[in-house]
Amino acid sequence: MYKNKFLNESLYFLLSIFLILFSSEVFGKSISKADRKILSAAISGNQRLAQKALKQGASIHAKDPRQFFLGETPLHKAVFNNDVSFVRFLLGKGADPNLSDDRGETPLITAVYGLSLESVLALLDAKADPYLETKSGISPAVLAADLCSLPILKLLKNAGVDFNRPTKKGFLPIYTAVAGCNREFIEFLVNSGSTIEAPTISGVTPLMHAIRCKNLDAIRFFMEKNVSVSSVDKHGRDALYHLLGFQQELGTITSDTYSRHLTSKDIKAITIYLIEQGTPLDREYKDGRTALFYC
Repeated sequence: MYKNKFLNESLYFLLSIFLILFSSEVFGKSISKADRKILSAAISGNQRLAQKALKQGASIHAKDPRQFFLGETPLHKAVFNNDVSFVRFLLGKGADPNLSDDRGETPLITAVYGLSLESVLALLDAKADPYLETKSGISPAVLAADLCSLPILKLLKNAGVDFNRPTKKGFLPIYTAVAGCNREFIEFLVNSGSTIEAPTISGVTPLMHAIRCKNLDAIRFFMEKNVSVSSVDKHGRDALYHLLGFQQELGTITSDTYSRHLTSKDIKAITIYLIEQGTPLDREYKDGRTALFYC
């Protein structure tokens, strides 16, 4: 065990030296030598090298010019490595926790991606804005819900994040969570103020989405809460359609989300619930069919 640890530390040290010696080739000539040095320091976790780079005029917000790294700053790199000591060092030197890379990804979103609790907490303590989104419309709360990370969601709640605030593209944590998270996670969101029947821009409710993704934990939770079944999406489809008719639209989709299965007993129980809650059986969908066609 100790031998392996020694070998790992030796390899890490050699990598650091390699990056420093060849940083000009690695980072190219579009940034200064000092900026290359602080980016190398962030990759290797070398605070002494970072201090030296700053004294030589390096920008705390130097951006990695390489195409693959999309303008990451030293803070992005430290967060990606979950090097909390280096994260705090950079923040103490004035690093902006809200400076995004070329994808619009802030260090906080990077930390959530990596499930790095300590880095998330350090960034929130440094006033990282939890509402900043990527260019694709992903916020820290929506991402935490997508990853079903209850510890991170709790940190965001403690920071005062409003789970009912949609992203610019209309995403909500509750909608994302019902695709695959367990009952405890969904219950936490609802108890934290998430609107249980909030539809997306396209009119799909959390219940519809849970049914579409066959998340029985979420479906049962909504049934126990007697959620409304009166809503229809922008195509005029209700929850019953998403239960019985949506499968015909999937075609050859084989993702994990859609490869789950509901038993005939589950489908029967959900169908009865939807009918008892007032879903009309004679409602025509856009294709002219009713729910009875899919039974």
